[in-house]
Amino acid sequence: MNGVTEPMKCQKIKRKLCAYLDNELNESQKAKIQQHLCHCSDCAREERLLTGTSNALKIWRDIDVESNFSATFWRKVAAQEASQPLHPSFLTRLIQIPFTVAIATVLLFGLLLGGIVGSYLLLQNDEAQVKQEYIASFALDSFKALPPDSIGGVYFTLAKRRK
Repeated sequence: MNGVTEPMKCQKIKRKLCAYLDNELNESQKAKIQQHLCHCSDCAREERLLTGTSNALKIWRDIDVESNFSATFWRKVAAQEASQPLHPSFLTRLIQIPFTVAIATVLLFGLLLGGIVGSYLLLQNDEAQVKQEYIASFALDSFKALPPDSIGGVYFTLAKRRK
């Protein structure tokens, strides 16, 4: 769009272009759109694209079908439905178990087995070693002593005196 027209006007023009091309507008509206198309290159390009599409659709040929096409089509649909059993066999239903259910079962079994093996291994360790590993896992033993004149050191000193 160039600087001559405002965006809202272009939006209105583009919405009415199909009606303009199909001769569905009154003379006043046609004149306004023609005047706008002379000044706005974006809308003129849109009008050329729509005209090309419309011309391509006008030369499109209809597909010739047999007179009994619809009846033949529905007869084949009915035959296809009739060929499928209403109650599939047990083996067919068993094969159709959704993949997600199988994966969920495997995961649940894995969690259960992991919990059993984990508690068995946990019972094998002595309590002191478990406590030491628990504390180390939170990295609580990695703190160094605070200098007494630091803010943290003063805070801990005051907290100890309060007890």
